[in-house]
Parts: sequence; structure tokens; C-alpha cells
Amino acid sequence: LRRLVEMPGKLTSSRVLAVSGLSYITLAQGDVQRALVLDRESLKGWQSLSDPAGVAWAKKRIGIDHLALGDLGAAQRYLEGALQDAKAAGATPHTYLTLLMLGDLNRTQQRYGQAASYYEDSLRLMEAEGDTAHAAHGVLGLGCVREAQNRPAEAQELVAQALQMFHTLGERRVIAACLDGLGSFAVERGQAQRAACLFGAASGLRGSIGAAPTHALFAAERERGLARVQALLSSIEFEGAWNDGLSRGYDGILEMALAPHDGRAAAQGSEWPPGLTPREREIATLLVDRLSNREIAG
Repeated sequence: LRRLVEMPGKLTSSRVLAVSGLSYITLAQGDVQRALVLDRESLKGWQSLSDPAGVAWAKKRIGIDHLALGDLGAAQRYLEGALQDAKAAGATPHTYLTLLMLGDLNRTQQRYGQAASYYEDSLRLMEAEGDTAHAAHGVLGLGCVREAQNRPAEAQELVAQALQMFHTLGERRVIAACLDGLGSFAVERGQAQRAACLFGAASGLRGSIGAAPTHALFAAERERGLARVQALLSSIEFEGAWNDGLSRGYDGILEMALAPHDGRAAAQGSEWPPGLTPREREIATLLVDRLSNREIAG
């Protein structure tokens, strides 16, 4: 791609596509600022070539860069501009991909009704185009919205469907994001140890494939979930559940993630009764491990 971009000669659509491709790879590697520079270059290229669909694509990519940087206002402006341009150009793939990103943006800002509308519109277009790869992202986003709208059974079904789709596609980086989402669901239902295990599994999966950390838009959701889990569990409980997630192989991660967990905190051996403080749960854990009172006090 770099050689193509650096070749002498006039500006061509192939060269601008190469710039966009470099940006995509750069963003996946975590260099958001460099990706933004490349996408701005791509936008200028499409504008010079008078290609409205290319302009819409570049604006969408710049919107994604701003999402990764946490600049939600700029992201909203670029994505809305991209959607308008894509519709005007009759560029259906650009339209539904931009709708998908607007769904993500509105979901993270807790505008759930608007987010659901964007996801549903994008999924209808994807179905008509037969784009199952991107449809998995829409299904996942809609599942997250349904969870936020207190529709847990529907949310679980949608996220499980998305996981199966991503598994078929071999998208392990996105499966890690699904695990983070399921972890957030679990902590909302009072399943703190399951949540810590899911967060640990997501971290381990990202590490195993060398994927960059979740970008700022979704990292904020993940950090909120982690903070709540750590407030509910003792350090020993959290570390144990986290390491359990880290140690699971890929098949074990999928099996755990797809296991049904409806309702609020179940009265199971893996969850402590309500009302115990983190220190009380830690002491109970140490007693189970047969430590003496003196050892616990130490």
C-alpha cells in the first residue's frame, strides 16, 4: 500500500483507496492520530476526483477516527455529513455502514431509542444487500441497546447471535468486544464474578491475537463495568475470576459466553449472598481455603 501511495504520477482512485487502506490498518494498530491524517488526505483526494461516494466514505472514516479519540461532537458531525453524502450518491454500503456507526455513537451517549433506529435501518439495508459480515456488528449493537432498555432475554439472544456470526467470520478481535459487552451485562444483573471472568477473557483474547485495545468510545463502557465489578468483589475474588477468563482457550471462551445467564444474580455457589462487603467476601474466600484467623489477619 505504501509503495502504491508513493508511486509518481497523477492522482488516481487506486492511490486514494490505498491511502484509505493504510488508514484502516493504522487505526487497527492503535495509531489514531496517524489514521486521522491519512483519512483527511483521502478526503481531499476524493474531493479532487469529484467522487461523491468516495467523499462519503472518507467522512465516515474521519468520524470513526474522532470516535476513537473520544471527540464525540466531531464524530457526530462527520458521520451525519457522511450519511447525507452517501444517500445523495446512492451509495448503499456507505449508507448502512454510516448508520451503523451512528448507532454506536448514540448508544454510548445513552440515546437508546435513536440508536435502535439507526441499527434497525442499517440491518434492513444489509439484509437487502446480503452483507452478513457487517450485519453482525448491527446485531451486536442492537443487543447492547436492548440490554440498556431492560430487555435482557432479547439482548442475550442478539449478542449470542452476533457471537456466532463473528465466530463464523473468524473475527476474534470483535469477539473480544462482544465479551466486554457481555461482561457489562453480567455486572448489571449482579453477576460480578461472571463479569470479571468475561472481562479477563476479552483481555486474553485481544492479547493472543495482538489486537489493539478497544478504542475510546467502547473503552469508556468497559471501564465503567470494570469499576463496578471491582467495587462488588474483593481483590482475591476479582483476580481469581479475571485469571479464570484469561486461562480459557478460545473454545472455552465461546462456551462460557454463549451459556444462558438470564435474570438477576442467581443464588449459585459462584456468587456470594447480597449484603456482604468486599472484605467479608474476601475473608469467606480465605476460610474456604482453610486459612487460620491469624493468617487471615496477616
